[in-house]
Amino acid sequence: MSPEGAAPNPWTTFVYEKPASTYRLRLAIEEASMVGAAFIGYVIQDPPSSTSGVPPVSIGEKLRFAPGSWYFDADELAVNFAGHPTAGTFYYMVARSNRVSIPEAFLWAFGTSTLWELIEFKEPVSINDMVVTPVAGLAIGEAFTQLSGWFDRYSDDTLSKALAWIFDPMKKLHDWIDKAEPRRDPAYRGWHEFRVAAGAGALSQGGSTYPALQLDVVTRLFRAPGYGEPGGTSFGFADGNVSAIRLSATFAAGRIVDFLFDTETALLGYYARHLRRDGVDLAGWDLFVGGTAGYESGSHVWDLASDGPKNQIAMVRFPGIDVRARAFAGGMEFAGSVDVALDFAGVEPLGMPAHGALPPGLAFPTIYLAQGYYYALGLHAAATLEAKAGPVAVGGTLRTDLFRGFTGPFIPQPAGQVVNLTDGRTLVSAWLRFRIPEPSLELALRGNWRDRWGAVEDQRLSQQERSLLTTLAVVF
Repeated sequence: MSPEGAAPNPWTTFVYEKPASTYRLRLAIEEASMVGAAFIGYVIQDPPSSTSGVPPVSIGEKLRFAPGSWYFDADELAVNFAGHPTAGTFYYMVARSNRVSIPEAFLWAFGTSTLWELIEFKEPVSINDMVVTPVAGLAIGEAFTQLSGWFDRYSDDTLSKALAWIFDPMKKLHDWIDKAEPRRDPAYRGWHEFRVAAGAGALSQGGSTYPALQLDVVTRLFRAPGYGEPGGTSFGFADGNVSAIRLSATFAAGRIVDFLFDTETALLGYYARHLRRDGVDLAGWDLFVGGTAGYESGSHVWDLASDGPKNQIAMVRFPGIDVRARAFAGGMEFAGSVDVALDFAGVEPLGMPAHGALPPGLAFPTIYLAQGYYYALGLHAAATLEAKAGPVAVGGTLRTDLFRGFTGPFIPQPAGQVVNLTDGRTLVSAWLRFRIPEPSLELALRGNWRDRWGAVEDQRLSQQERSLLTTLAVVF
């Protein structure tokens, strides 16, 4: 709650008609109940280890970091980068929905994940789960919390209420139990853009061209006083006020050639503006700097001609920094952004040789031999530029991701030095778009060039792809 007699900050996530309390005892019971239910299911199901030779480890051994008590596990990619993020999202959103701060909700998610790793008696502590579960929970959970909160603030109509429940059922349940009514003041909704797009065009790989279809859904929220309006103020926040969620799929040759689910939230940030009216147009500048967390899961087919497999990469991005600047002059708007983050990823490598094709003394990671992917530390970087004049805009973006594999600890440890695995990808995109304000429709032409490469020691393979798509989007 706010200090006695103090008015609540209307730009925080949880603002109610009457002050609503934080319930940490309820939160602790809920987190413990989730772990307890999972433990009962674990005992009943009695699942085998993902690989043979993984010994049971006591809680004491785990707590004192005894040899062999912490390792990178060999579970499937879907378990480690979809199942555990889902669990982490529940841990985080249960904590956040009891109206604690972002750092505290993250600590609850981290603590609950750690408790599970300690009592999971059949195997050592999973280092990858200790990273992915709470960080993905933070990245996904906060983005969904913000989206639910926007619908809560938007209206009390049936559709808005239903969407608020869908994106954060834990918060809505607690609000209902506590009889806490969200404040719905239009002045504090903040800026938003929801975009639903469909596109068609051509996609080219290896000299062959295929008809392609694309579906894309994007939500973007920016909650800061005076965003994009005349004035000269600044605003700092630490409550996840800037967020985005994206879900997209591209179809070609009867397959989903590209799939992406991505979230990113600025957990804290600073927004400054110095804008004025120059007739009907804006003049001046604004700037945003934010500290971010993100989650991404995607796949891409790089060899349609041979009916090649999908290549999957999933990651948590944390910590990250997002810098955005805009300049307005003479009816023109110039916008640029830079997004950089460290990441922990699960990568299906490109162009791996056969298991027996390594030089003597080198070995593949245990996780690759068991499941066909590896754990990596990565660097994500993206830069975007756009110029806009009235309804017409032209722009481009460059994104690159670099990954380098971990060499252990694994159980069993491979016989030999674990091979160096590195992978990377680059996306260059350019667009021309025309937006009709009423109704809010956008017609765009977008060209993409993709490059994907993978290296095992000094053996390297790369693939490229080009596409040109025309899209029609509803923006609201």
